[in-house]
Amino acid sequence: MIQTLEERLARYPVERYPVQHATAQFHLGVALTNEGRLPEAEAALGTAAGVFSGRMPVEYAKTMNALGAVLRMQGRSSESIDAFRSAETLFATAGLRPEEGAALYNLGLAQHDDGDLAGAIASFRRAGERFADGNAKARAASMRELGAALLQTGDIVAAITTLTQAIEIARNMGDQPGLGGAANVLGLAHLAAEEPLDAIAAFRLSAAANPRSLRPAEYAMAKANLALAFEAAADQPRALLAAGQAAAVASASAPVLTLAREVRARLGARPGTLFVVLDHEPLETWPGVVREELARWIDLEQSAREAELTTLIDALTSSPREGDLAEAWLGAVLELTPQAGDCLLYTSPSPRDRQK
Repeated sequence: MIQTLEERLARYPVERYPVQHATAQFHLGVALTNEGRLPEAEAALGTAAGVFSGRMPVEYAKTMNALGAVLRMQGRSSESIDAFRSAETLFATAGLRPEEGAALYNLGLAQHDDGDLAGAIASFRRAGERFADGNAKARAASMRELGAALLQTGDIVAAITTLTQAIEIARNMGDQPGLGGAANVLGLAHLAAEEPLDAIAAFRLSAAANPRSLRPAEYAMAKANLALAFEAAADQPRALLAAGQAAAVASASAPVLTLAREVRARLGARPGTLFVVLDHEPLETWPGVVREELARWIDLEQSAREAELTTLIDALTSSPREGDLAEAWLGAVLELTPQAGDCLLYTSPSPRDRQK
């Protein structure tokens, strides 16, 4: 792709074919951005902008919007703000509301990076209005960012209202990543409002919308925050379970892993928490609870996994609901890949081994 665009640039020198050259430079800049080659992308987009400026206002606006994104990705938020403002003004003049909304959304992100929360709130609010009659997914994203900014300013009531609306829009669109992101921020808002039960519901929704197998980092974030919510609700076993599931995700961000490990250290993590939780769960939820915990066990080091499996054997031999537990356990194991199932079945210490 990049080589083809470079060849096109050679065929259309800017002196003879300025528009064709600028168009190729624009597409090259986008392609280089996608490759992470940001300085080269900035150069290509800057060349395109120079040709389009004063000649083709809409193409210039599109180029400035792309250039603003590249500048922001390089940590140059103040410069990106100027680029996004130029794009937004030109799109508004041309009556292109969705494109104006995209520029406003990007402007809000840059203003947030620059510490201008009031400006970010205004931009996200206007972006949502521009998307009201069109792109519902983009509108939900604008409202999610608006809610997060409102929460940072301490306007918790407005944040909860805005984030609830973002969740409903994302749900109606079938946008699971958007739903999960908005629900996670909503949970934080409920925690700030000292409403742990509502926070628990929001973080559970976020984790469900971000399955561990598809979006592990987002799943881990929701689970770490869920642990905080359970801790605030004085439910230590469920807090430990959620924190352990977050801490087991290797691709989770460093702050998420730190948070999860702090909760586990604070509450005293120990094997067997799963069965304490199951004692207070309705039977119909057991398969899901067991399934999520087994996903954690698979990623544990062998000694830690064997410690958990030992607690399973104890529960199977002592629980009055051993039949229900065995059914939930085997059902969850059968859903795993053969390799994952084997690591649980064949590292399990037998009662005879444990007596030696």
